[in-house]
Amino acid sequence: MPKEINRLIMIMIALEEANQYLGDREKLINSLMDNGYLFIRNLLTESVTRLNRDIVNLLKKHGYVSDHSDLHKPVVTSKIPDSSMLSEHHGFINRKIANLQSLKEISQGGEAKQVLGEIVGTPLYSWVENKDRVRVVQPSNKMGYATAPHQDAFHFRTKFVTMWVPLTDISENEGGLALRKLSHTEGLHKHWFRSGEYLGVADNNKSASTWLKSGATVTGGKVEEDDISKVWLHSNYKLGDCLIFIPQMVHAGLPNISGNWRISGDFRFQNKRNVMPWQARHRLGYTHSYLEEVENQLSDLNIQGKLGDHIAEKMRLEGPNRRQSISERVKNHAKGLSGQINSGILDGNERVVKYG
Repeated sequence: MPKEINRLIMIMIALEEANQYLGDREKLINSLMDNGYLFIRNLLTESVTRLNRDIVNLLKKHGYVSDHSDLHKPVVTSKIPDSSMLSEHHGFINRKIANLQSLKEISQGGEAKQVLGEIVGTPLYSWVENKDRVRVVQPSNKMGYATAPHQDAFHFRTKFVTMWVPLTDISENEGGLALRKLSHTEGLHKHWFRSGEYLGVADNNKSASTWLKSGATVTGGKVEEDDISKVWLHSNYKLGDCLIFIPQMVHAGLPNISGNWRISGDFRFQNKRNVMPWQARHRLGYTHSYLEEVENQLSDLNIQGKLGDHIAEKMRLEGPNRRQSISERVKNHAKGLSGQINSGILDGNERVVKYG
């Protein structure tokens, strides 16, 4: 039955557990390809216990966690951290977490390293940005998704897997990660932007039509949404669980409507012999600084709307280039894309099919 989660109407069922396939590489890979994910209970033991304790104690030290909280369910206090203390990668607490020895082990695979090696092959490579991929999320009244539905295959054009790890117990109230059932079999969905705002994958045809009318644009993907109800996968996650999924899987972050901190990590791994996106070799701060500079150049050149969104996407895929300035590259892309925007060539890729 559909259920309402902070004004999101979702059909939600439990993830299928894959513990029975541990030790059998063929069955692990078959399950991953069939379902798009592997959900393994209690695979990470000592590594996540240490990391959970270190992070919660750090929050507690600065007055953000109630003194008598359970480590698995850290209760928020009335003290609210500002962006200098807590932000995606450059807040004081985020920097402290990134330097924890307990994070180093799990960001390199921890007790899941053997499973990861069986899936992607060896030598196993853990992305450099894994150090910055711990998310500390406080309760919010924000309506809708905490992270828009999307496919990592849109952002990174290579073979890899993401290992999402709850670093506290995460029930439906805390939100956490949800996967869209069998979405990995559908191809690359249209991903939408609107004047720099990332909208992700539309829930249905109606949402896509609304976005298109509001000036949004598709910067990648071809699969269009229909109006068939989608089934989402989510379980009550416990410390020690891990959810490994392939980049074609549509996934989203659900809102934290509890009274607790939600802490999790999403770490990416690949075979070192495979092509690496430029982001895999850099810290998240480096990536964000580059993308912010691209946005600054677009603003300085007064390039906005659809053209700006398409240029930003091309610059993101290309990555930094020491041989040519960001400004020069943005101007060159503007020359090449402006004609396509004006002639409607790019708009043609945004056609929304009507059903019924």
